[in-house]
Amino acid sequence: MKLKRKSINIIGLISAVIFLLALLYNQFVPELYRWTAFLIGSLFILVMIFRKLPKTLIIVMSVLMILTSTLLFYTQYSAERILDYFEKEVNVVSFVVLKTNPIQTMEDAKGKFFGKLQIMEDELSNYLSSQVKAKFGYNMNLLTYNENEDAIGSLDNGNIDVLLLDDSIWEYLTDENPAFISRVRVIHTISKEITKEDIKKEVEVDKDSFVVLISGIDTFGSINRRSRSDVNMLLVVNPKTGKVLMVSLPRDLYVQLACKNDAYDKLTHSGIYGINCTVQTIENFFEIDINYYVRLNFTSFINIVDALGGVTIYNETTFISHDGFEFKKGNVTLDGTLAHHYVRERKAFEGGDGQRIQNQQKVLTAMIKKALSPTMLTKIERVVGIVSKNIDTNISSTEISKLIKLQLNKGIDWQFSSAFITGTDAYRPTYSIGNMDLFVVIPDIDSVVSVKDIIRNMMDEE
Repeated sequence: MKLKRKSINIIGLISAVIFLLALLYNQFVPELYRWTAFLIGSLFILVMIFRKLPKTLIIVMSVLMILTSTLLFYTQYSAERILDYFEKEVNVVSFVVLKTNPIQTMEDAKGKFFGKLQIMEDELSNYLSSQVKAKFGYNMNLLTYNENEDAIGSLDNGNIDVLLLDDSIWEYLTDENPAFISRVRVIHTISKEITKEDIKKEVEVDKDSFVVLISGIDTFGSINRRSRSDVNMLLVVNPKTGKVLMVSLPRDLYVQLACKNDAYDKLTHSGIYGINCTVQTIENFFEIDINYYVRLNFTSFINIVDALGGVTIYNETTFISHDGFEFKKGNVTLDGTLAHHYVRERKAFEGGDGQRIQNQQKVLTAMIKKALSPTMLTKIERVVGIVSKNIDTNISSTEISKLIKLQLNKGIDWQFSSAFITGTDAYRPTYSIGNMDLFVVIPDIDSVVSVKDIIRNMMDEE
């Protein structure tokens, strides 16, 4: 009998110690709750040591503390899984030949002529040459072209056999010259990893206003692959007032790229030079600091919406997307695939990209509200598993824990508002494509000044 009592006491002590450790480990429990629970756990240990508690009470308390400890450890672990910072980005270059060309492999291309565009940076070009030399044992005969059309023409007339296309050019040609894409095949790809500089500007997110860039890149697959930034949206968060301002910028906005000596280009093209280029370009455009970013791609977006169990939005007008999906007027529930087609559509609207921006803001608001709803507790494992593999962010678990504590302490009913930059359609040359004029949106100065004021006022509110 004494052994049984001793065993129960040991179990009680171990459970209480684990509970105290879990409280110290978990960063999400508000301080008042944390120290109250810590005091209760400590008193339980002291009382159990110096007084003979009923065995049933010890067992019940032990079970409760183990269950609570498991939840505390799991929530902290989950946050660390969700908030994944990719230290490296990947730039992918494709080696393409005409489908009519007998070359099948890189070995077959030995002694042939290769072509690249002048805008391909020397560092990348040299890396490709060294990789081909190391893997296939020969030096590329590499010709350089100023324009896309010159390079494509040389491939067509046989002056070169292999054309090197990095992501930016490949994606541009997919949109603007699909006939060319249908005439070529890829015989090899080389990926180059680029280490990102950490450029976040930390603030006390539970006390001070901060800005987050939501960057949606124009690709499927791996989240760390560089690609065009198809969606660029700022979340301006003021924890004092419980307000969130969503600011959207047209993907084709004509801006100066911070990472390319302020050369003019479409904002969407900033993504092919990495997330830091997008962040710094928008910072310069608005003359503000962007504290954090969240980057996701098509795969991320679809998977996260599905993990949330879909989202419901109000659609103002019936329309059919260019790829055949119909969205009726009224409340519409979107799964991941439908949400993806909904936020990308612009050709069906007279307002074009302006309407698409509003739809993107609508879906993102619905996603945030769904993620904060109590129903998500039953889906936490699925959501964590999906999100952890599908976003890249420099927001830390410590910063997220502060926001969660703020929410638990104050129960804020966040108010969402929106703003967006307008502009004039035009055609201009761009840094990433060369001298060829591309469709761009020239920012309206009054719109820019107005949005700057809205951001500043939002952040300064008490």
